[in-house]
Order: sequence, then structure tokens, then C-alpha cells
Amino acid sequence: MPHGLPTVTLASDADLEINAVLSTCSAPPKGEVDCVAEILVNGIPAIANAWAPTLASVGCSLTLHSVFCHGSPMVDHPPGNTSNRCELADLLVVMDFVTISGTVRTANLIQAKMDKSGHVAISSGTPMRQLKLYQGWPTFEFTSKAYDSRTRDYRTGIASPSNTEDAGRYGAIVLTVGSEVWRQIDPTSPTPFTTSKGMTFGDFLAGLADAQIHYGAEAGHCVGPPPMTFDDWSFTVGELLDITYRRTHRALVRAGGSGTRGVTLPLTVPILRARLGNAAYSVSVIGPGGEGPPIGEGGRPQSPAGISVIHGIIEQVPGPDRRL
Repeated sequence: MPHGLPTVTLASDADLEINAVLSTCSAPPKGEVDCVAEILVNGIPAIANAWAPTLASVGCSLTLHSVFCHGSPMVDHPPGNTSNRCELADLLVVMDFVTISGTVRTANLIQAKMDKSGHVAISSGTPMRQLKLYQGWPTFEFTSKAYDSRTRDYRTGIASPSNTEDAGRYGAIVLTVGSEVWRQIDPTSPTPFTTSKGMTFGDFLAGLADAQIHYGAEAGHCVGPPPMTFDDWSFTVGELLDITYRRTHRALVRAGGSGTRGVTLPLTVPILRARLGNAAYSVSVIGPGGEGPPIGEGGRPQSPAGISVIHGIIEQVPGPDRRL
């Protein structure tokens, strides 16, 4: 059930910051890897600044964490079928809404793609394997030993009113100069995807934060390693967060902000903290993964485990700063 957050304002503010970041990627145009990195490094702190007073006006505090790492994790679907190996997602977005009654967690996996002339085309090979994963969510397993060896079946873990397609979305990134935007697309839509039919990323983030139906799928909440009794969807979300947070990532300087390039920090040590009026919030901007050879646009390093993350924690009753 939605939490009653002011989603129209939250969506508008988030889109303003996201589109501003994408405008820095459009001339000359960058690829999807760099666009995702720029959103996580520059966009999330800006969104935190924009959202904090709005959430404070309805009695909520905000913590936002973002992590950038590239090229992981990989999965085989069905288990053991290496010919259907592909990346699980470019980005995991998790929103936790905390009240005195407990925490409601909603999450979604995103596969980012560049828009071309108003469409996102899915070619053969790995992109088609990713599409089949998102359209039907067959059983799968992780290829890295960092993850539990259990077979994952989202169809047994995502309960009504959510659907299995609520576990994942495609993110269409438009870098048309002057009209930069990120839109979220239902993977069951006809291909090639029509970008204009998708919701904006700001709308998506606000709807996910509010736990609105079909913006994401509810997952069990945990801090640290997930219990083995969790359903496969909840276990995977918790495991992705835990493994990513336990790794060490290199801190990046964000535009106009603080941070130290080249210094390793665990995610649990935010490199930016601020207080705005009665709205206490903290922002972690960590990335990219420091392991592996430089690959991708801009020489972004590849990490053998972990995933790029946006993790929001909204507390209805403000209290001391929360740490993961």
C-alpha cells in the first residue's frame, strides 16, 4: 500500500537533477556505463538535497546511498546453461520506508540502454538473453562464488499485487541535446521499445519510494546477510546489497562536493553528510569497484561482485542518523 508521500514533487525534483546530469553527458555523447556512473556520482547527492526538505515537511528523514561498479553480477538461466549467460542488471534500486511498525522494502532491477531515434532496439546475443530474463524471469543462478549457490525463482517470491515483471525494468537514456531524459520501460512491451511510452526516472524513483503498485516489487527487509528462509526475490535483493556493501570501493569526487579520489572507503563510511533544517540526511557516493582491468567507456573498472546501487531509507519518525 502506498505510504502517501508527495510523489509529484519528488518526481519533478528528481527529474530536474537527473536531466541536468544527463545534459553533461550529451555533448559529446557518452555511453550507458558512463551515464549510469554520472547519475550515481552526481545525480544522487543532488536528489538528496532536493528531496530532504520535501520529506521533512511530511515528517520524514532521508538517507541515500549510491554505489557504482560495472560488469557484475553475471547469471545463467536456466542454471547451468552457460550459453544463456548475461549480466543480471546495471543497477539495483531499493527503497526502505521505516515506521515504528517496521520497514517496507520495495526494489527493482534496471538494465540501462541508450535510446536511438526514439527507440531502444534489442540485438541478438547478450542483449537478447537479458531480454528473455526480464520478460519471463526463468530460474537462474549466479556465476560468481561470492553469491549463494541456490537457484533463484522470482515467480515463487513476488506476491500479488506485484507481478514478476515488477522485478525489472529497462532504462532508456536519451541524450538528445536539450531534451536529455531517462525513461523506465516495461520489459514486456513490444520491441523495439518506444522510449516516449516509458515513465521518467524521477517518476519511477518517487513511485518506488512510495511503494506504489507496479513501480517495483516488495521484498523482505534485512540488514546484512539475508536469512536463508527468505523467498528468492527477497534473498537476492538482500544479498546484492550485503555483498556490495561489504566490498571496498574507490571514492570519487563529485561535482561541487567533497570526497577523495583514489582513497578506499567501505560504504558504511559516507563521504558526504549534511543537515538541512529539521531534515537529517546522509549521502554515500562510492564507486567504482576497484577490482579488475579498466573496461567500458571512460576506462570504468569492472568488479567481479557487487552491483551498482541506489538505496534510499525514508524514516517516518526522524531519529539518529542510520547506518547500514
